[in-house]
Amino acid sequence: MNNSILLLLLPLLGTITGAALSGFILPMCLKRKQWRWEKEISATELLIESISKIKFLAHHELSSTYADSFSMSDSWGNTENNVIELVKSLHANSYKISPYLRKKHRKEFQSFLDKSQLELDHAKETYGQWDPDDHLAMEVHGNNLVHSMLNVSSETLSNLGFDS
Repeated sequence: MNNSILLLLLPLLGTITGAALSGFILPMCLKRKQWRWEKEISATELLIESISKIKFLAHHELSSTYADSFSMSDSWGNTENNVIELVKSLHANSYKISPYLRKKHRKEFQSFLDKSQLELDHAKETYGQWDPDDHLAMEVHGNNLVHSMLNVSSETLSNLGFDS
């Protein structure tokens, strides 16, 4: 009698367990993995695109200023501000980006944040150390900041494997 009840309940228990696993538990696990993967991809895209944009703007601004080449990215003197805003945006969103990056990318991102912060601090310290009517010194100061951001972004992209 016990064996016959056990033989009837065992397939029923297996069917209920299988239905629970396939209907709820396994899809939730897969959904979490998919969500994590999507977050990793979007964080990596944001990082690479932002740093590439910094490099692009800085390179074209400096080449149009010093190499007499025409730049289609010229934003009428706002390149320095655009580069600073992109760097500030990466700094402000680093808490959103870092947890989803791979270890190598997280290390390089932190290195980028540290180096860019040093460059911004240096630019802040040296800002205004010229005569009030010396507009050339002010322009050189801005170009030096853009050049340092170009170097930091180029190095980071190279270390991430996206050098061009």
